[in-house]
Amino acid sequence: MILDIRTLYVVTAVACLVLGVLQLVAYCTQRFERWPAWWGLSNLLLGLGTLGVALRGMAPDFVTVQLANVVTVAAFLLLLVSVRAFAQRPPLPWWVVTGVVVSQVLLVALWSTPADFRARIAFESVVFALFDSAIAVEGVRLARRHRLKSAWLLAGCFGATALLFAIRAVMTSRSAIGGTTLFSSPTVTYQWMAATGEVFITLRGFTLLLMAAERSHQLLFDHAQRDPLTGALNRSGLHLSYGRLAAARRAARQDDDAMSGRVSLVVIDLDHFKAINDTHGHPMGDDVLRLFAATANSDLRTGDTLARYGGDEFVVLLPHTAGGEAFAIAEQIRVAFANATGSLGALAVQPTLSIGIAVGSLADDTLDTILQRADEALYRSKREGRNRVRVAAAGCHTK
Repeated sequence: MILDIRTLYVVTAVACLVLGVLQLVAYCTQRFERWPAWWGLSNLLLGLGTLGVALRGMAPDFVTVQLANVVTVAAFLLLLVSVRAFAQRPPLPWWVVTGVVVSQVLLVALWSTPADFRARIAFESVVFALFDSAIAVEGVRLARRHRLKSAWLLAGCFGATALLFAIRAVMTSRSAIGGTTLFSSPTVTYQWMAATGEVFITLRGFTLLLMAAERSHQLLFDHAQRDPLTGALNRSGLHLSYGRLAAARRAARQDDDAMSGRVSLVVIDLDHFKAINDTHGHPMGDDVLRLFAATANSDLRTGDTLARYGGDEFVVLLPHTAGGEAFAIAEQIRVAFANATGSLGALAVQPTLSIGIAVGSLADDTLDTILQRADEALYRSKREGRNRVRVAAAGCHTK
């Protein structure tokens, strides 16, 4: 015998118990939400269930057969719950939980003796493969929607164990695991599968913590690029967004579509903002800023960017947009904000928007160059009486 299956079960159990304790300690630091608690509890249950199986023949059958298997399935269920909680997904549907409960009732009713170990292994392997496949799918969703590179590791680990469980189900259904009991004379293939599974189960215990660290880093970076009052990007965030658009354009320079390199900048200034602060106080001024940001965001398209560039000055970045379309979007924002200000109550001075627009090229213009032209269009709007939109002439300064 190259590898002792019972020893592998004990090693896996100890590893899961240690990981469970570490994850519960992480939860107790209050730096995370509830998912580390679910994750840690699932690993504790998995460790206890695996240890119960390892004691088969040494402890009562009720502990090593029925209880151990039910506890292990509960552990897999909590694994899925914890990953969905991390992904901020809804709770599991009732029919999933019901199906798990029914499967365990069938298991206990049909295969409750040590001699039924092949049927139990085949049945539970299918259940485990389904759970791990579901978690692998959640990992792919996390990687794509939340841009978490470590989520690919989660998907890979659980995808690998799902495949191992599926292979084990086939092997046991064909009596290819050897021996008359779980731990008697297993085949070499089954031994190595058990060892490989132990490695992946241990490795995947760290993946959610890796994702948590990566997401925390993302949140810190995102907060550093945003204005805390309005939620819009700050200056640094705007420059970073423009840089990414310009880099993407350079990477696709072979594209002959001139429109793909066009970009419009909309500079918006809140008229009479100082008077509102002086008359109604800074809390009302903050309400005006938040109202504008909410109104503007509701009228922007996917891919457009709103940034707070100064105290009462905002910039909207409109990629792949010409002057006419930019004017229509700016005018829509101006009218929507005028209609929304009624929610602020009676004001001594009514806030309006003066807007300037400039169109540039991602390939040839810097952000500051286009901003300068948009600023001149904004000043023209103010000179002509405020509460209006003006567009700078393409490629030249506004007169």
